[in-house]
Amino acid sequence: MLICIKEDFMRKLLLAMGFVCSPLNANAALITNTYETTLDWVDFESYSFDAGSTPDFHSLDGLKFVWSVTYESTATSAHQYLVGENGLDELGKGDDAIVSEIGLDFYGNLSYMSDAVFDLSSFRTILNDFTAENNLTTEYTDYPINGFESFGFTSFFAGNENGDLFALRNTDWFRFQVDNTGPTVWAGATYEEGYLDIRASNALISSVASEIAVPGPSALGLLGVGLAGLFYTRRKASKA
Repeated sequence: MLICIKEDFMRKLLLAMGFVCSPLNANAALITNTYETTLDWVDFESYSFDAGSTPDFHSLDGLKFVWSVTYESTATSAHQYLVGENGLDELGKGDDAIVSEIGLDFYGNLSYMSDAVFDLSSFRTILNDFTAENNLTTEYTDYPINGFESFGFTSFFAGNENGDLFALRNTDWFRFQVDNTGPTVWAGATYEEGYLDIRASNALISSVASEIAVPGPSALGLLGVGLAGLFYTRRKASKA
């Protein structure tokens, strides 16, 4: 009777281990989209300049730059971060603290949303040059995100909105939002002297997918099943 109980237990153990280790490998992908953007419309809302001394924002009209964004193809939420003492560490690295999760229940028209990494160095160069040429002072601000106040949080996310890219880089003194339904870029920068408002057109140059292997059965798990099976078979044979 005891032997039967042990054999039944071993069968159940092997079956359970088989279920635990049975999921097939799934594949996600990191998507890197690269765009060329043209500044179509630029305005400057002044806080301190009179009409004759407003910065020459029309110098930005027609400028082009290339930028990229990388995000995961299967994610369904992203995060907001509170910048740490050492400054901004994109995607919550370093001492940035996760303060909230942005789920699809908030952005209901997105089919997925992911933390994202932006390369906006060319755009930032344009802003830096404009800032220096006009003797402006950058000012950190809290940008609203589709009516949701950020309150000092930083956001880097991208997602699929009805088949098009929706992306937001929201932190520091400048904001960059992509709504490819247009396709349109909405951007801005905040200074002590006023606010720079930008509308731009966006053209996709390339889209590259890099597979991320999501582990299925581990080698250790399979080895455990094999050893347990070998033990069970030999023990049963020895009692025959």
